[in-house]
Amino acid sequence: MIHTYCIGKAHELIVKEIYSKGYERITTKGEKTLEIDGSCIVIDNPFTEPMVSDKAAFGRMFAEQYADQILHGTKADFDYTYHNLLFRYEYDLNGPACNIFNQVEYVINELREHPTSRQAVMSLWNPPVHFDMENCPCLNHVQCVIINGKLCMNVTFRSNDMCAAFGQNAFGLVHLQKYIADALELPVGRYQHISLIPHIYIIRDKNDIERLVGVD
Repeated sequence: MIHTYCIGKAHELIVKEIYSKGYERITTKGEKTLEIDGSCIVIDNPFTEPMVSDKAAFGRMFAEQYADQILHGTKADFDYTYHNLLFRYEYDLNGPACNIFNQVEYVINELREHPTSRQAVMSLWNPPVHFDMENCPCLNHVQCVIINGKLCMNVTFRSNDMCAAFGQNAFGLVHLQKYIADALELPVGRYQHISLIPHIYIIRDKNDIERLVGVD
């Protein structure tokens, strides 16, 4: 478990942990990774700076664009987007007609009506759609809960590239957390990021990894 004060520091710490303790594994696409058996990162005040590590390959502008895409969508054509899965989740009931469900709106309404609810949950995994998709969602589960008068968020990734993706994932998701907190007129509380298979690509991202872990 990593418990630290900001996303930027968490990014450096989790990559260092995988780099020093990880074991090799070859992906289904033939790429060499190091991975560990799960990680939990807790950040008490996620808007504490630096939200982006100065050692990360991507900068603040890229992270802000990623957060904007989660909240407002993108015109690019992807197999899926987190925005659509959160704000425009598609499902079928008793027929071919497509129905749209706004999961973020549901969470806001649930916590507004029931502040102690544990059911303010968003699911991003759609088995009939994603089971054979080449690039399927890594983020699978988001829960919001009010603790001590603050809006807290728990997220679960089935698999997470902690060098190239964790920093922007966390940056974007805490902005979603703030969006929900603002709607409920609550301050932002702690952010908890669970990765079931956290990994780094040790050949593809060699230079980025070494910069994050401080290898000369």
